[in-house]
Amino acid sequence: MIKEVIMYDVIIIGSGVAGLTAAIYARSRSLKTAVFEKEENVGGIIRGVSFVTHYPGVSYNERGDEFVSKIEDQTRDAGAEIIHEEVTKVDLNADPKVVYTNNGKYEAKKIVIANGTTPRKLDCHSEDNDTLISYDAFADSSKAFGKEVFIVGGSDGAVKESIFLASLANKVHITHQGEALTAIEAFQNEVNSKNNIEVHLNTRIDSISGESGNVTVKLRDVKTDEITEVSGDHYVFAYIGGVPNTDLYEGLDLTDKGYIVIDKNMKTNIDGVYAAGDIVDNDVRQISTAASEGTIAAIRIADELKNA
Repeated sequence: MIKEVIMYDVIIIGSGVAGLTAAIYARSRSLKTAVFEKEENVGGIIRGVSFVTHYPGVSYNERGDEFVSKIEDQTRDAGAEIIHEEVTKVDLNADPKVVYTNNGKYEAKKIVIANGTTPRKLDCHSEDNDTLISYDAFADSSKAFGKEVFIVGGSDGAVKESIFLASLANKVHITHQGEALTAIEAFQNEVNSKNNIEVHLNTRIDSISGESGNVTVKLRDVKTDEITEVSGDHYVFAYIGGVPNTDLYEGLDLTDKGYIVIDKNMKTNIDGVYAAGDIVDNDVRQISTAASEGTIAAIRIADELKNA
């Protein structure tokens, strides 16, 4: 039996803040809306944040999963469908647009691409050893208990998670290849107030080896090439940016780093295709900007459909 193809006004690929916000605003304009998410839970990267900061109305020390769960409830209450299927192929040039998943085929008048980024892998000799490296401190926080852990990165995300892990680990080492951390001053001040966080600037992790309970980490001074070797009950958490998830989307204008080029209305170079969130070419990637971009995309889509 052939499965009936369902038609939507707008299909949103990705359920991070940008995607869910786009869905809420699309439904506020009475558009038939579906959000596709391959993972069991919605929220994208923000679900794994230990606590959300600098967003209007957020509670003190509100966890990322708590934050996105509220947005998910709001999205469902608005009447948007959240479909947990993996998008495997998209025909962006078709009219209507066609989305293929591991479970079927769907059509839409408009598409919003909002499936964000994948954490950039740590470039060291133990890349394939997932038992020693994590890209999600909140989900893997149990691996920090009683250990000396290493955070790779100097951004807001890296430094914020180092503060979280400092409450669990014996000691936290922040390694950053730059001359100074790039995190905001408030986070750096909190790091400086912790007696179990040590910052290693001009430093990269050269290799990780061993097994749980007996791990050797080699640190390289990027200026002198001097190697320092430390062994013990260590674990590594990497926060070194993301890679935009654009492999499925043929014909889109991308930057040299793979981000989607959009205009002020969140339109891409393909008619009827919009993009929002961490996947787009934007110097600022925050929860607030993701929500703004999702809002703009949905409102412009509604205007376009109304005037068609």
